[in-house]
Amino acid sequence: MLIILSVSAMSAKAETLTVTSNSSSGISQASYTGTLSDGSTLGFYRSGSSVYFCGAISNAASLEVVDSISINGSRYAVNYCGYNSSYNLDFDEATSVSSLTLPSTITYIYSVPTRVSDLHLKSVTPPGLYNSSSISNFTTVWVPQSAFSTYQNYTMNGNNYWYGKDVHYEGWEPKGYTVNVK
Repeated sequence: MLIILSVSAMSAKAETLTVTSNSSSGISQASYTGTLSDGSTLGFYRSGSSVYFCGAISNAASLEVVDSISINGSRYAVNYCGYNSSYNLDFDEATSVSSLTLPSTITYIYSVPTRVSDLHLKSVTPPGLYNSSSISNFTTVWVPQSAFSTYQNYTMNGNNYWYGKDVHYEGWEPKGYTVNVK
């Protein structure tokens, strides 16, 4: 069986990946897995037209989740990060991943591992969060500059558990000042 995973806009080409396992990959709840060119394995679960990103096996510091998978010629967008409220995103074998990029197709986040210090979201619409701990308060969330005000409104108003999240737009850098004291 062949699974095709298309890589998001950061990469110029789509990758075709062979399924490495359907049930014994070591990624909790993953019924489909594919290996990226850097050797990282991504795990997915599909229910109808919904696709859940379940976790990864990786030695990389940075990991980018694909926006869709193709199973037997049918393409499915990756809609969810985490399987459901009972299962956290499985990064037990991806302990070095500190930066995670989620595609614009993600509409709901159940969980992001607390070790992920930088979460890059490509969506201009903030995805729903399962609860306030779906994204740790110690995680910086990077969003498209064009969507920054929308995310800021979510963090200020607490929409979908976004209250108090540390959100910055891609490319933002803190301003530095030199102060001379006598």
